[in-house]
Amino acid sequence: MPLKKIFLLLLFAGAVLCSSPAHADKSTAAIQAPERAPAGSTIPIRIVVTHSGNNILHYTQWVRVTVNGTEVARWDFS
Repeated sequence: MPLKKIFLLLLFAGAVLCSSPAHADKSTAAIQAPERAPAGSTIPIRIVVTHSGNNILHYTQWVRVTVNGTEVARWDFS
């Protein structure tokens, strides 16, 4: 069998074996906080971030909380 055919066969086999369904969803954030709070008070905020398609190349990199345009918290993931 010529070398070119062997190369093409191996290339095709590698593409088939390495392929998987492309599933790249976006991160989803659910925010849990009191509906009302007195002005200037401190309130607890819970943020739940989910991402079902995590892998080494596609993942949630960071989450930040902004209040009135000012960043008040940030988490960086690796």
